[in-house]
Amino acid sequence: MNPFQLKDNALFLSCWHERNRPIQLICYTIFIIGILLLTFFSIALFDQTPNMSWLILFYVLTTIQAVALLLIGSLFASSLSSRERTCATLDFHRNSPQPVIEKIIGLVLGATWFEWSLFLLLFVIELPFAILPQIALVDILLFNASLMLTGIFFQTTASMLALLSPQKKRGSPFALLFLLLFLGWPLVGFIFASSQSSFFAHLFGATVLKYIYHEPFVRFNGWFYHFQLPLILLQGIVQLPLILLMIKGLKRIFNRPNSPAWSKLDVIGFFGFIFFMITGFFVANYSHFNIIAEQHSYGRYNTLSLGDFTLQSMGLFIILFAAIGFFIGFFTVPSYFKRTKYLILSTKKSSALNNFFNDGATSLPTILIYLAIGAIFMLPYIFLQKVPIPNALAVLTMLSSHIIAFAGFLEFFRLSRFRSDKVFFVTTLIVLWVFVPWLVSLACGNKFETMVNIGTLSPFVGIAYIFTVISAQIKLPYWPLFLPCLTGAITWLLAWREHQIIKQKIKYSQQ
Repeated sequence: MNPFQLKDNALFLSCWHERNRPIQLICYTIFIIGILLLTFFSIALFDQTPNMSWLILFYVLTTIQAVALLLIGSLFASSLSSRERTCATLDFHRNSPQPVIEKIIGLVLGATWFEWSLFLLLFVIELPFAILPQIALVDILLFNASLMLTGIFFQTTASMLALLSPQKKRGSPFALLFLLLFLGWPLVGFIFASSQSSFFAHLFGATVLKYIYHEPFVRFNGWFYHFQLPLILLQGIVQLPLILLMIKGLKRIFNRPNSPAWSKLDVIGFFGFIFFMITGFFVANYSHFNIIAEQHSYGRYNTLSLGDFTLQSMGLFIILFAAIGFFIGFFTVPSYFKRTKYLILSTKKSSALNNFFNDGATSLPTILIYLAIGAIFMLPYIFLQKVPIPNALAVLTMLSSHIIAFAGFLEFFRLSRFRSDKVFFVTTLIVLWVFVPWLVSLACGNKFETMVNIGTLSPFVGIAYIFTVISAQIKLPYWPLFLPCLTGAITWLLAWREHQIIKQKIKYSQQ
């Protein structure tokens, strides 16, 4: 796309006119200038050191630049993308002959052109600060490159999530921000306090602080497996594949509105990439644990032994493995419409749809491939934690059976006559995952050793069983694995029955 032909981009013009309202621009400009002036006056009043005054002003400029690009820009990208979806103008743009990549650029850039203009303006203003002894020109360039990469990732992700939502009512991006901060902050804090914090630091662009804050408390390294890479390169390795994934999802929304946002191959590649990165940072931190413990001599690593560190890392990996496994079903399990279309077209000899990566194919092969990938990347944790082979097999069996059972029940639900009643799906899961283990716990007097034998029907009790197995606190029998395996077999038998019913309906309709 020629960037100088944005005047012919309908999506860019639509979003640009929305953002180009004089009142909005004047208010934002007054707000930013007011912050700069008040900061400058405050520095001049309370700090008489010229060198420190200019350094603090530089930090204020970089903070405004980061907040405007990452937070405000992402909110507007989500808001205007949501507007295109709820106002039904997305169908109009979808049918235009313009290349899809130009539509995506027009949507994202049109919604955030003011923030990108401010980003470039502040970048130019920041360049003279390179004369300060604490700031080098290369630091300013690396800071802006890192911020630009994170901004593209945040804004494409915000647009993708807004277009992905099936709701017809337009939601408030500020309400969404409040919910994310209120509900997600404890999880983010836990993640950043774990061994996988390096991955999430690069993912969210937190390593940008290293370029301008040369303080002891800002500790980021380029360790990845047994390599040491520049921070900007490692950030690109983490974020660029995810940016490409978001762009593929946006292209698929424009090209195939009735299909999932990502194909099954995209889903497998995405989560395989996540496992590869998280395991790489774990191996790197394990190899440099002594150095990390010395750097955090008054922090969390000072109280952790190497064994506790490995156990904590493996526990987090297991939680991510289970959570992603449940989540992957929503993108791989076919809908009734896609499954019916797939079966009809598969009967034609000229059709090339007969493969298990099609949107209408069953999700079982994709789930099995995902489990195999997760098991491969779990091997370093099992080896370093020195988990016995029977215990490791029990962990993989428990995780796999719960993930397979959930995917089977979801496939049964989407193909059955209950597919329009989501309350049936939620109620069944609550009964099996919460009420039954609760009842078993009461009957067993809350004794974990007795409760786990039947309570493994729920993945919550199953994960507790897994943690007990890998930590070797007590010796548990392996026969409780039978119940989740039986549940997985039953759910897939029900799903297979629904597949046969759809085939019979198609057969009768074609006669």
